[in-house]
Amino acid sequence: METRQIIYLLISIGFLCFGLFLAYSGIQTEILSIQSSSWATSQGVITHSSVIVEQPSGSSCARGCPPRYSPLITYSYNVNGKVLDGTNVTFFNNYDNVFGFNYAYQIVSEYPVGSNVTVHYNPSNPSEVVLQAGFSFIGLFIPIIGIVLFLGSCFALYMIIIRNSVVKS
Repeated sequence: METRQIIYLLISIGFLCFGLFLAYSGIQTEILSIQSSSWATSQGVITHSSVIVEQPSGSSCARGCPPRYSPLITYSYNVNGKVLDGTNVTFFNNYDNVFGFNYAYQIVSEYPVGSNVTVHYNPSNPSEVVLQAGFSFIGLFIPIIGIVLFLGSCFALYMIIIRNSVVKS
């Protein structure tokens, strides 16, 4: 096998693994999100609501990358007389900065400081909470990207192996 083919093989295996990771983590998070709709609820109050603006830096942003906007919502709620704090609006908070300025400010406007909210919490683990319980479209988007990466990588690996076996024969 040539050096170039080995590099293509390693890159394909990397994308295959990353695709599997995205698909698995997205499906697990979506399952958790769906389960949360049947969790216990408590009334809570928004204690902080703002947009975090991050300016990416580094060599890949030498020419200037656009800023990333993420909503930061903090709320307190009560479970069995104990006051707890939470920050999850959805279980896909890690992807909030993907949607940009409008999304971040829309979420902040939906949860102004002092407003009352319904908090969904896991009865087995009351610190596992979310405001927007249930099915989420972003929960489908992430595994779909993972599956596409996985299938594309499988095809690339197949082509590398076929091409290598044709060259040998």
